[in-house]
Amino acid sequence: MMRLESHIKGYDNWREDPITYLRNHLEYTLNKKKVSDEDRINIGILLGAIKKEGVNEIIRVARTNEPFRVFADIAEAEENIRTKGWKRKVIDCDMVTEEKPWFAAGTLLIKLAKKYYKGNAYTFRIVKDIIDPWEKNNLEDMIHPDLYEKKNPKGFSNNELYKWTKGWEFNIDPLRYKNLKNFMRARVGEQLKYKPELIKARLAEKRVKERKIEEETLEKERILKLENQKKIEKLQEERYTSLDSIAKDPAVYVICEKRKTLTTVKNKCNALYVGETLNIAKRASAYQDLNRPNNELVNKLKSKLKKPQEYILKKLYNNVRVRILRNKTINNDNHRQQIEGYLIGRLNPLLNTSKRSGFFKRSFIEKKLSDNDYWEDVEDIYRDELYEYGDSETIYHVGDKKFVKRNSEDGEEAMEIQFQRSFKSWIKKHNLENRIDEWRENTETFWESIL
Repeated sequence: MMRLESHIKGYDNWREDPITYLRNHLEYTLNKKKVSDEDRINIGILLGAIKKEGVNEIIRVARTNEPFRVFADIAEAEENIRTKGWKRKVIDCDMVTEEKPWFAAGTLLIKLAKKYYKGNAYTFRIVKDIIDPWEKNNLEDMIHPDLYEKKNPKGFSNNELYKWTKGWEFNIDPLRYKNLKNFMRARVGEQLKYKPELIKARLAEKRVKERKIEEETLEKERILKLENQKKIEKLQEERYTSLDSIAKDPAVYVICEKRKTLTTVKNKCNALYVGETLNIAKRASAYQDLNRPNNELVNKLKSKLKKPQEYILKKLYNNVRVRILRNKTINNDNHRQQIEGYLIGRLNPLLNTSKRSGFFKRSFIEKKLSDNDYWEDVEDIYRDELYEYGDSETIYHVGDKKFVKRNSEDGEEAMEIQFQRSFKSWIKKHNLENRIDEWRENTETFWESIL
């Protein structure tokens, strides 16, 4: 693209009169003997900029003359009546004498509207031209069609609390007042509400209210957080107990911190150590006195964290609690060890280095499966001696919901489905799932009681 030439007439004053500069630039380009493609593009850009200035000028004129257009017809009619009389076609207009309100005297209302009124002309946008040859390399970058001039109202109404964008300023309409003096007094009364010192005070008061609302919101959140924390602590107190009050019985125990000081996010529930024992009271004695030289918990933490004993004791002071798990299955050594391994895997305690893949069953009561011989005997008896197959050519298939030929694959499947449904009903009727011991004691007597 063509760069701006420093020797073009009016270049030094381009900031004060950019349109004159653009016109001179256009004239300079057109006077060249040979016009390149780049020059043609620049000519289009220059013409567009001049066109935008024309639109801006129309808007400015409209804003200046808008109050006059509001009352133009009235002024023209009054002038014609005074000078030439009123004539339209063949009808003469009678002349009357009447008193005018103060705002209709001469052009007073037009002058007031020009100064204190904003109409439709202010809804138009003025294009803002950006021309800075020191930062841009071509005119295409200097003139952007999407940038517009944004003007704020001036005077007392130009503040954060009130913006004058349309209608009469401060909503003071001269038609509502007895005379010009009362109109101006009303304006002064409204202007005083927007004096800089009053605006400053009102904004400060507004900020104080906003801060107060923010502080109240934070206080409510803090109170709600404390209430939730108390609920959690109460629940934890019900679940946890002190080391001194542990009963002498088999148990799985979880040693945790009250506050997260030594543990990290990876250690769920602030877990320090998970263990199992046959005598929980005896086992707890190894952890109770933290100041004892051979305290097992302190020694494990020293070895794990490579920290001095004073540091460990400071972190553990009034910060240790224990969760004890007791139930009937924990009396079984295998089950207790499985629970320990499961908790290690779930909580990832800081000090446990083994049993990470412990297995846990929700029920430790192994349910014995029914004897295969028993069920084979039950099915054979029902199939051979009790169940009767049909002899029709077709049979209804429950899954496909249609009739199929009995001697086809679908027919065999349908017969088996009906057999199994009948077989399950027969088992339920005679309670055969719970009578395997009778069958084992005396098979013949068992079948005689059923058949």
